[in-house]
Amino acid sequence: MSNKKKYIILSIAGVLILLSGLASFNLQLIKAYYYRQKHDHFSKGDKVYAYKYFINDVSVSKLELMRLIKSATSSEFRLISSGKTIVDDSLEKYKSSYIGTYIDYKFLPYIYKNKKAIQCIYSIEPNWKVVNKNDTIPDKLPKNFEFADSSFYLSWATTADKDLNAFK
Repeated sequence: MSNKKKYIILSIAGVLILLSGLASFNLQLIKAYYYRQKHDHFSKGDKVYAYKYFINDVSVSKLELMRLIKSATSSEFRLISSGKTIVDDSLEKYKSSYIGTYIDYKFLPYIYKNKKAIQCIYSIEPNWKVVNKNDTIPDKLPKNFEFADSSFYLSWATTADKDLNAFK
């Protein structure tokens, strides 16, 4: 096989590998957008409620509110702990699973079990009556990072657009 043919074959293989990686990332993004279109019925200003498993599952007693940070030197975004949590006892006290007001959503790349994925996070204005403000120590801001905004975030999977919980 001549050097020219080897070069062509290696070039084609490299392009195919690059395209498959790009397709994999885009497939995750397409799935995230599809979920959002099919299941997410929030509009800005809507009430956000805790999903029923949060109330029913005794192993889960709090929802951690996160903050979004961005790198000052690259386009990287991360979530860090805000030190504030929504505690199930507070929801029981007020007989409602209302946790805040919907602001917006974002798709954020992350790694789960050594696989790249895309997660949908919701930005909310918390219902401060059910927030424990000093539950955990907030994460320190990593070097060369700054807060992206003043919002608090949580996973879409922990939310519902109506109160699904029956309090006694």
